[in-house]
Amino acid sequence: MKVIYYQLKIVLDRIQPKIWRRIIIGENTSLYELHHIIQISFGWSNYHLYLFKQNRILWGNKSLWDDDDPAFELNSDKKIKIKDILQDKTQSLQYQYDMGDSWSHNIKLEKIIEKDNLILVPVCLEGERNCPPEDCGGVGGYYNLIETLSRPNSREYKELVEWLGYLYDPELIELEQINHTLKNLKKYIKEYEE
Repeated sequence: MKVIYYQLKIVLDRIQPKIWRRIIIGENTSLYELHHIIQISFGWSNYHLYLFKQNRILWGNKSLWDDDDPAFELNSDKKIKIKDILQDKTQSLQYQYDMGDSWSHNIKLEKIIEKDNLILVPVCLEGERNCPPEDCGGVGGYYNLIETLSRPNSREYKELVEWLGYLYDPELIELEQINHTLKNLKKYIKEYEE
């Protein structure tokens, strides 16, 4: 029996140089699971609201949203599977995280993989650059943060590092740690829901 997998490239919009991840997931992965996979793969902290969008349809979780928009399919993020909305490489999906900072991600289907054997999924194959720190102020705040980090002797630098609580490295991507957490996705989701 053939097993179907989806290879996706997820790119954080409006940031140069690009911040992106390439992942493989099973065809029955729900949007709710994909939300958590993106959080883990990019290093977000899962603190904020999120939604998925394709054309004019929005998917999300009613417990997080109170929206009467008929285009918004509430509580559907657990029901809708990736195979239901991405069937070929011409289709893409938007994922928005943190409506204040407005981090928009473009999800592109790169290929559908048929295998006779099982692959351990989800898995992050590769990527580039660290995601912006939570609550840094969106794209403008991120660029300001990068500028401030380039001046280690400034007062702003010291204040920024104190606010972050760590020294942020914009080039850092820890694939081994990402994949270790993805291996334990069910446990991660359960802890998030508690």
